[in-house]
Amino acid sequence: MKKNERMRTQIRGFAGTYAVASELLFRNYIVQPMSIDAGIDLVCWKNNERYDIQVKTAIESEKTEKTKTLIYELGKRTFDVLSKVNSFYVFVARMLEGTNKFIVIPSHVLKKLIEESKLYLMGGDIYRVTLKFNQDGTVYLKGKGTQEDLSYYMNKWDLIS
Repeated sequence: MKKNERMRTQIRGFAGTYAVASELLFRNYIVQPMSIDAGIDLVCWKNNERYDIQVKTAIESEKTEKTKTLIYELGKRTFDVLSKVNSFYVFVARMLEGTNKFIVIPSHVLKKLIEESKLYLMGGDIYRVTLKFNQDGTVYLKGKGTQEDLSYYMNKWDLIS
């Protein structure tokens, strides 16, 4: 990966992380962004319960505007660690019109999708998550010959409690 591309990826990641932190703060969570990337982007607390949050961010472009399909990558090693604790993944989709869509999924749900072969490894250590955002507001996980409706998880912040 080229230096400029790596920097754009980091900036996109920070922007998504802070967008998620903002949403959680407005919902009365105490939020702590992690200064070192060890697989957890945010640690938050509410009612004396701790939650670990991994944020994945993709930006819609002119290239993806027609299909509304965005691709995210999850590191297998990080996922294996996070799937054993009270953790959540938040997939941020930054749309061309400047709005964010948030898919809030408990890690145990992603683990089940992996066990059902609806998420699969790319290159041995990266899970690829392909999300399709439809005009009717539904969102689907696209896998090998399968689609899983994830609309339930759209803006489902109350799962983190």
